[in-house]
Amino acid sequence: MSNLIGTQDNGISPPRRGVQRVSIDGIVYANSAAKFWPSLLEEAVTKCPAVTHVELTALICGRLSREDLFPEQRFARELERFLEGRLATSWEETLAELDLVGPPGAVILRVLHRRNELFAGDLPLDALDADLFPYVTVWLLEWAGLHPGRWNDETVRAALDILDPDRGKQYALRVRLRRRHLSEGLFRCTLRIAFRISG
Repeated sequence: MSNLIGTQDNGISPPRRGVQRVSIDGIVYANSAAKFWPSLLEEAVTKCPAVTHVELTALICGRLSREDLFPEQRFARELERFLEGRLATSWEETLAELDLVGPPGAVILRVLHRRNELFAGDLPLDALDADLFPYVTVWLLEWAGLHPGRWNDETVRAALDILDPDRGKQYALRVRLRRRHLSEGLFRCTLRIAFRISG
């Protein structure tokens, strides 16, 4: 994963070998979230060496839940609907929804040195959009050992350590997730991560 942060090149090449898996409390993960978070943090350091925090903001519908940890199960259920002979109906419902709400929204990224903004812009939609934002966010809460009953609190704080066993890198994260209800189940979620990379 690269070119998430659209700053000018500062002459430092991005890491050649990306994250393939991470270890958290001795358990190895190789899902999309396990690759996304270390890659984003490394790119933030590469493009903005003074970075101390990254902040992501997205509009999401509904509540965060443990189901978001396994989006493939949700997608499999949707596929079953198509295969059950309701293809035309499902296709029409999907088109109607897209016509009503439009494509997924962007995730806004801010790269900060303490309170000073070093960069702000939208993440590329092919890297992360507002529909996918909950799926990678809940993994941080899960890895931090936060009970799912607290995931939808107005403000959630957690801390966790991530190890890349293949490259010997360690990531110490302090996470704050704020959810503000806008209307009819629509929330503005702002995820702020203070971090340090060693190794």
